[in-house]
Amino acid sequence: MTRLSQTARLCNSIELLLSCRRFSTDVLLIAADYCDEFSRHLRTMNNSTGAELAGTLANRLRDEAPHRIR
Repeated sequence: MTRLSQTARLCNSIELLLSCRRFSTDVLLIAADYCDEFSRHLRTMNNSTGAELAGTLANRLRDEAPHRIR
Protein backbone atom coordinates (compact mmCIF):
# COMPACT_ATOMS: atom_id res chain seq x y z
CA MET A 1 0.00 0.00 0.00
CA THR A 2 1.41 3.39 -0.96
CA ARG A 3 1.75 6.32 1.43
CA LEU A 4 -0.94 8.14 -0.52
CA SER A 5 -3.45 5.32 -0.11
CA GLN A 6 -2.55 5.00 3.58
CA THR A 7 -3.14 8.70 4.08
CA ALA A 8 -6.43 8.55 2.17
CA ARG A 9 -7.58 5.58 4.25
CA LEU A 10 -6.63 7.45 7.44
CA CYS A 11 -8.62 10.51 6.33
CA ASN A 12 -11.68 8.41 5.59
CA SER A 13 -11.45 6.64 8.94
CA ILE A 14 -11.09 9.91 10.86
CA GLU A 15 -14.04 11.43 9.02
CA LEU A 16 -16.10 8.40 10.04
CA LEU A 17 -15.05 8.78 13.69
CA LEU A 18 -15.93 12.46 13.65
CA SER A 19 -19.29 11.99 11.96
CA CYS A 20 -20.51 9.21 14.24
CA ARG A 21 -21.46 10.60 17.65
CA ARG A 22 -21.36 7.22 19.41
CA PHE A 23 -17.57 7.13 19.58
CA SER A 24 -16.35 8.27 22.98
CA THR A 25 -13.72 10.78 24.05
CA ASP A 26 -11.25 7.95 24.65
CA VAL A 27 -11.63 6.59 21.12
CA LEU A 28 -11.01 10.01 19.62
CA LEU A 29 -7.94 10.60 21.78
CA ILE A 30 -6.48 7.20 20.86
CA ALA A 31 -7.04 8.00 17.18
CA ALA A 32 -5.37 11.40 17.68
CA ASP A 33 -2.31 9.69 19.17
CA TYR A 34 -2.18 7.37 16.16
CA CYS A 35 -2.39 10.35 13.79
CA ASP A 36 0.51 12.00 15.63
CA GLU A 37 2.60 8.83 15.29
CA PHE A 38 1.72 8.54 11.62
CA SER A 39 2.61 12.20 11.11
CA ARG A 40 6.04 11.66 12.66
CA HIS A 41 6.57 8.60 10.47
CA LEU A 42 5.62 10.49 7.31
CA ARG A 43 8.02 13.29 8.26
CA THR A 44 10.89 10.80 8.53
CA MET A 45 9.92 9.52 5.09
CA ASN A 46 10.13 13.10 3.69
CA ASN A 47 6.40 13.35 3.12
CA SER A 48 5.70 16.76 4.63
CA THR A 49 2.28 17.13 3.00
CA GLY A 50 1.01 13.84 4.43
CA ALA A 51 2.58 14.65 7.80
CA GLU A 52 0.81 18.00 7.91
CA LEU A 53 -2.49 16.37 7.00
CA ALA A 54 -2.13 13.71 9.71
CA GLY A 55 -1.24 16.42 12.25
CA THR A 56 -4.31 18.42 11.26
CA LEU A 57 -6.50 15.34 11.70
CA ALA A 58 -5.01 14.78 15.17
CA ASN A 59 -5.90 18.34 16.13
CA ARG A 60 -9.46 17.96 14.84
CA LEU A 61 -9.88 14.81 16.92
CA ARG A 62 -8.55 16.53 20.04
CA ASP A 63 -10.86 19.49 19.46
CA GLU A 64 -13.90 17.23 19.19
CA ALA A 65 -13.01 14.83 22.04
CA PRO A 66 -14.25 16.98 24.97
CA HIS A 67 -17.71 17.13 23.38
CA ARG A 68 -18.15 13.36 23.45
CA ILE A 69 -19.34 10.99 26.15
CA ARG A 70 -16.77 9.21 28.28
